[in-house]
Amino acid sequence: MSTQFNSAFDWGYGEISGNVGNAVTQDTGYDLLTSSIEEFVRGESFRAIMRTRNSDIVRDITPWTEPATLNTWVNYDAVFQGVRYMKDALGFIHLQGLVKDGTVGAGIAIFILPPGHRPLKTLLFPVATNPNTIGRVDITGAGSVEATAGSNTWLSLNGISFKADA
Repeated sequence: MSTQFNSAFDWGYGEISGNVGNAVTQDTGYDLLTSSIEEFVRGESFRAIMRTRNSDIVRDITPWTEPATLNTWVNYDAVFQGVRYMKDALGFIHLQGLVKDGTVGAGIAIFILPPGHRPLKTLLFPVATNPNTIGRVDITGAGSVEATAGSNTWLSLNGISFKADA
């Protein structure tokens, strides 16, 4: 018996939907091994196999994870998306969320990304911040996500994406 699901999981090509226990084929020509899609629907990670004409790419996929914030940073409010991250099928990390009230400065983390979700070296990202200007978020090789420039009235993590080191 297969279970119908519609997930909010985004491969970068649109949403995945189909029946658990059957292969799901995207317009991109990738197939998803669905033996563990039920685990993803429950909020756990799963393994995907993307089949191309010449090879199979196996990836462990993690759903959106809401980390604990640090250094007095908090989610902005219930109207806006809180801070979260995920690792997609191609190994890219995506951040989202609007935060406030923390300390802005190098070496002061908003939150820490776990191993497997970190860049090899520090990366710098322009971000939107109060009053509708550009701030900067650094993500270190140790996984520290830091607001190094901008306002703590509000700071957006939306649109930050990078290739994970491992």
